[in-house]
Amino acid sequence: MVCGAAFCVGLFVLSAVFSATHAEQGDRREMLSMPIQQLSRCMIYHGGVSVLAEDDNTMDAADKALINDFILDEAYRDYDPGIADPVKRHTNTYVARYRSGEFIRVYLHLLTQYPGDMINAALATNAGFLSPFDTTHADVNRVEGRAGLSYVQTRWEEDTLNDRGIYKDSKWPWLFEQLESWAENNSYLRTPVLKYLFVPGSYLWLYLALAAVLVIVDRKRFCLPLAIVAGYYGTMLFGPTVQMRYVYPVMLALPYVLALVTGRRKNG
Repeated sequence: MVCGAAFCVGLFVLSAVFSATHAEQGDRREMLSMPIQQLSRCMIYHGGVSVLAEDDNTMDAADKALINDFILDEAYRDYDPGIADPVKRHTNTYVARYRSGEFIRVYLHLLTQYPGDMINAALATNAGFLSPFDTTHADVNRVEGRAGLSYVQTRWEEDTLNDRGIYKDSKWPWLFEQLESWAENNSYLRTPVLKYLFVPGSYLWLYLALAAVLVIVDRKRFCLPLAIVAGYYGTMLFGPTVQMRYVYPVMLALPYVLALVTGRRKNG
């Protein structure tokens, strides 16, 4: 009942905010990040597009035609296993939205024809959420020749910020340089044990371990708060990449969830 009430209140508040600010729904391509990755991978391995030597050109012409309508300018050539953005920004979401039957048919056909590529595309994008030993998340935003795009992003858009009257004026330049170096080189990965508090993949397993303990000690009813976390993980796993800002809410929630499910009700 509480979850249902919170959902209804949330819808009401969002509706009021949209009405008051005249905001409009953004493009739905963010929701399609996983299909974008999967279709792109299928194209470069089976579409005859001459990107990889392994391309066997076995994809049906009808499937290729729909993908070319959906992914514009052959952007699937820019496929990056760890992040959907290079391809995503060139997609025509009209195809998925108004030709949904055809889109779903092609997607399911490719899923049955190339299950390995479809699964690998999903796992490669989500590796940082799934494994505490994965480090690809730390460099997924790096761009050749641009600094400040490591896991802790510190890029200073100097021209843009200066135009807005914001200037860099550190009172401790030595400390500033040390912190910049620490962030740029992903130094947290060299911190024994403590680094796992910052690795996104650790938290999935911590929540799974908590659920297992609750089941073993016969406190299964306390798994209800974990269902909310599981739902949030579902949205992350369909996202475009692994980012700290995506997983931060479940990092922050863990001690509170632990207190909730392990606490005892006081008498009276």
